[in-house]
Amino acid sequence: MPETASQALQHFNVSEAINSETIDHLLKRGLINQDQIAIAQRQLQRLQIVGVRSTVEDLLIVNGFVTRNDINQALASKRGAVRLDDHHGHDQDSEALRRYLKPALCRRLGFVPVKLEDGVLYVASLRPLQSQEVDEIIHAAKLEKLRVNSIAIDPVDKREVLERINADGLVDFDSMNRKIERLNANPDDGQNLKQVINDLFVDAVQSRSSDIHIDAVEDLASCWISFRIDGDLRYRYILSVEAVRRVVTRLKDMAGMDFSDVRRPQDGRSFFHYESRKIDVRVASLPIDGGETLTMRLLDPNSLKTLDDLFQDSPMLLKRMKSLVGIRNKIGGVVLLSGPTGSGKSTTLYAIIRQLDRYRLNVMTAEDPVEYRVPFVRQAQVNAEAGASFASILRSQLRHDPDILVIGELRDGITAETALRSAESGHFVLTTVHAADALQSIERVMGMFAPEYRHSGIYVLANYLWAIVNQRLVKRVCKSCGLPMTMQEAESKFDRDFSIFHIEPYETLMVANPEGCPDCRFTGHLGRVLLAETLFLPVDPDARLSISAALLDGRLSDVARHEKVVFQRRADTAAALLRRGVVDPEIALAATEALA
Repeated sequence: MPETASQALQHFNVSEAINSETIDHLLKRGLINQDQIAIAQRQLQRLQIVGVRSTVEDLLIVNGFVTRNDINQALASKRGAVRLDDHHGHDQDSEALRRYLKPALCRRLGFVPVKLEDGVLYVASLRPLQSQEVDEIIHAAKLEKLRVNSIAIDPVDKREVLERINADGLVDFDSMNRKIERLNANPDDGQNLKQVINDLFVDAVQSRSSDIHIDAVEDLASCWISFRIDGDLRYRYILSVEAVRRVVTRLKDMAGMDFSDVRRPQDGRSFFHYESRKIDVRVASLPIDGGETLTMRLLDPNSLKTLDDLFQDSPMLLKRMKSLVGIRNKIGGVVLLSGPTGSGKSTTLYAIIRQLDRYRLNVMTAEDPVEYRVPFVRQAQVNAEAGASFASILRSQLRHDPDILVIGELRDGITAETALRSAESGHFVLTTVHAADALQSIERVMGMFAPEYRHSGIYVLANYLWAIVNQRLVKRVCKSCGLPMTMQEAESKFDRDFSIFHIEPYETLMVANPEGCPDCRFTGHLGRVLLAETLFLPVDPDARLSISAALLDGRLSDVARHEKVVFQRRADTAAALLRRGVVDPEIALAATEALA
């Protein structure tokens, strides 16, 4: 007779599945607590009963209690080995190197490139490399124009090396182009079409692309596939008219869309797997002159950032943000994240949500759309056609005993009023709004109020607004090829006045190298950094009364000048990033001037 679920539960010893040394390490570092471990244990019990294999460590990561890197460091500490993820600041180096050193070579010799530093290529290897194998790697690297003089072996955990070697193969530009040319020549080759689409997704992930754009038009020279990388659109592959039609048809079908309808806009969702993780794809089609265009937003769970990731170059701001979201009791307050589309508001919002005590507090969201599912958060999808607007969802959520309410965007007066009434009744409200700067964020919210609510709305806003983070994303200088330069030399080189940053002429900055390097794909920039303007309001009642009077009189600038308000201008944030060598002065000035 098969045993019951309760019997299986009794026979299963959870402690056997837990790596106690790893857990102890995480506990000692304060990265997890006993409540979180207990939650993961209960989940593991349930999965074991239904035959799903997992570990407590994996569940801690899935729940967002710790990151993969936290687990890796704990494992490395236990084994005395270096983990591939331990090379802080070099993850992109490893990814870039894997694009240049062919997967076939890595598999045959049993190694994974880790980083390239001062002509030394550090690799993680399954075994000691013979001298001829070292020579072969150096030769292969030099053929790809990598400056490699010698090879160094890192003592990396062998299991992880094997996992990386056996992971999904990398896609390089040349091999992808060859497959596309075959598809252009024979659009009816279904097997090649399937491979092109699979490789397209892999190439996009490896390139750190946020979006893929495909133009299916009748023009013989305009059927492009382009990637958005670090905010820039880069035209990558060109297809024949027939080939692009096949690609778009297949992608629309995968996303559950009507591939025969090219006359109206459509939306759909799909997914693919890459290196053992599921990546969601949000697909949208739009008729354009001469055909249609398809846009695919890649929602990679690995791209979710923590507050530490987002504000690593602004330590004081990081400290304030962590203090802000360290909610312990039910207390009313509002935090506004603002900026234009594409400024990373949603990324910051998700980072804050993941920082909250989600397993102890009832966190509820209203989103349009729900991009990432966050464990222990009750996420609601806006559906205007079904009557589920931001405002209606928010009103309904108030009947479900929430502690924290997350509103994807303030779009109208009803939502703004409901959000503020929620804060007034003791709920912590997180939301976003489109605005050019911190003070305009306040003005934008006030402008949504209905005339009959304006006076009381401004009063509530003045008394319950905790902070505003207005943000932009600017390109980082590539660490591998950035050029050191004094402020005086930079002003001379660019023939620009950088005095807005109040940096001394002799202070050293980093300037993007126009020639670039393999790591940054010869652009001089790698990744983006948050350039924020922040406003933190005091809890002092007298200060709040003064702020309320200023808002009622329309004196917004007085709020920023209040002695107890902490206001950091965008230029001040840019200056701090310049001193840390994170951004290029010309790009910092362009971002600051455009928003002045």
